[in-house]
Amino acid sequence: MIHNDVDIIFVCYNNRDDIERCFRSLEQHTKSYRRVIVVDNHSEEETLQALSECGKLLKKGDFIVERNEKNLGYAKALNQGMRLSRSRFLVFANIDIEFAPHWLPPILVQLVREDVAFVGGKVYDGRGRIHSFGIGGTERKRFHRGCGKRDRGQYERVEEVISLSGALFASKREIFEEIGMFDENFFLYFEETEIHIRARRAGYKIVYTPHSKITHYLGKSPKKRDDARRWFRESERYFNKKLGLNEEG
Repeated sequence: MIHNDVDIIFVCYNNRDDIERCFRSLEQHTKSYRRVIVVDNHSEEETLQALSECGKLLKKGDFIVERNEKNLGYAKALNQGMRLSRSRFLVFANIDIEFAPHWLPPILVQLVREDVAFVGGKVYDGRGRIHSFGIGGTERKRFHRGCGKRDRGQYERVEEVISLSGALFASKREIFEEIGMFDENFFLYFEETEIHIRARRAGYKIVYTPHSKITHYLGKSPKKRDDARRWFRESERYFNKKLGLNEEG
């Protein structure tokens, strides 16, 4: 069964207060998985203790924690988690999320298609409003579909999108073997958008399914707002330059 060929990869950085909620909902709402892999970017000791304690909640597969001696950034940690994985299907998720029932099967239904590279679903914020139902627009002018609105059934079709929220998306190993891994020049932000667009330019589809749902408790990863703004600006400049999006037209 393909459900047994899934690894779930988290990047953690001082997420002590998020771990129990995340792992408890993952275990409750996931039928099976092969591995849960956490790459920790040099968190404080309280977070490591929470990982150790809450890891005991995960009983359906292996649980692996890899700790970095310094914060290596998000893209590099995702690649690190991928190298620790063994399954064909890979889920990349923030640890400050909560899984809803039946979140994984709709993703795998789409991901087994040969022309599909990445799949994601509905992402709500902590107030129950829409955070992102896939990224719409164009490569140059993107937007989180439905952001800040109530879910009134606006996006109930499985469809192609430009990109997906980095809170959770899934792929398969052969995609990375063909187009390469996450670009480690992104310390934080834009790493998922860049690889999704890279896959689209290689002829693959990025798919949104309304049948998979999570809640993302936003804004807890970057602890210092000034750092977050700086990382965003630096990543955006690099993103636009790499993809040739600085030109008008």
